[in-house]
Amino acid sequence: MNKKQLTVLTNQYLKQLNSKELNLNFSLSDEAQLTGSIRIFSHPLPFRLVMDVSVLSNKDLLLKPKVVSMGNLDISAQRVLELIESQVKMPRYVKVNSKRTEIVMALERVQFNKDLSFKIDSVDLNNDRIVFNGYLNK
Repeated sequence: MNKKQLTVLTNQYLKQLNSKELNLNFSLSDEAQLTGSIRIFSHPLPFRLVMDVSVLSNKDLLLKPKVVSMGNLDISAQRVLELIESQVKMPRYVKVNSKRTEIVMALERVQFNKDLSFKIDSVDLNNDRIVFNGYLNK
């Protein structure tokens, strides 16, 4: 799997789990970006989060916001993540933690099929490689 494939997979989950009104889009390259709309006072406001990406020792991806925008509001990354936590249903492998101002993509939890489970083998974002080992479930 590569970054583009993980982007496509994540966007498929986001479209299934959330309303069209949120218009969520995720992209992963040298940095990660999450865009969409969040309701504030019953009005949808567009947001954009640009995040640094690093690989944790357990091979999860850690996304730390570095650029935040929401309409014309002066708003913190922590507040945007709080709104995302409360309004957006994420795939089970994506954990938003507003208190730590981070998003963790637990790649071990990516599920492609009920009959298969996967373990992450290696993550090399510089060379655009994410390697999983697949196992048949009993």
